[in-house]
Amino acid sequence: MTNSQRFFDAYNKTDNALHSRFGIKQTVSYTDAVRRVASINSLVRKFEDDLVDYGRLRNAIVHNSDANKAIAEPHDDVTERFERIAEILCSPPKASSIAHEPSCVKPTARLKDAIAVMNRKGFSIMPVIEGGAITGVLTNKSVVEFVANNVGNIDNAFETATVADAAKDGDAYYSISKDCTVDDVLKIFEDKRKMRMLILTDNGKPNGKILGIITIGDLVAVTKMLDF
Repeated sequence: MTNSQRFFDAYNKTDNALHSRFGIKQTVSYTDAVRRVASINSLVRKFEDDLVDYGRLRNAIVHNSDANKAIAEPHDDVTERFERIAEILCSPPKASSIAHEPSCVKPTARLKDAIAVMNRKGFSIMPVIEGGAITGVLTNKSVVEFVANNVGNIDNAFETATVADAAKDGDAYYSISKDCTVDDVLKIFEDKRKMRMLILTDNGKPNGKILGIITIGDLVAVTKMLDF
């Protein structure tokens, strides 16, 4: 297969993914589809300029070639890059590929013991689990808030405090399904600025079995994954 044939195949896969995955009408042109999806999807935004340029190159080759021979053959590196982008857009990596096993703590555990674990392991956040389900998160910030609220009696406060006394609920974490993709993860972190942790569960709900967690630090893996 020639480079031009491989390039056209990558174009067709990308065009189909843009329209089918993101609900773009087939009447919308390839370039307009790239622009629209880039405004709502981080993966497409990452490759937006490349995808537009590749669309222009594809049109130039198609419109100036005959049935027997392409007027030009894209370079190997350009063809290979387009193929990799097309593969990512058609089958984006699962969120589980960047998740890691959580170190959890019970709400009844002593707060100072949990802080010691966080300090020893370099954690900035820990899921709080009760009955197999997440009930909140313990973070560096929530610990500081606990200290600030008890600054006049901190020694005594730590003697009796449990994790539940400092844990946070609400917008500090969000649960997603194991079937979510990396671009879903990026979208959620973009939309939920106060969120500190994503929890992967078997049913996508807080009461589901925890399969892994994703923190802001794990997004570095996404950058490396897309750095080609």
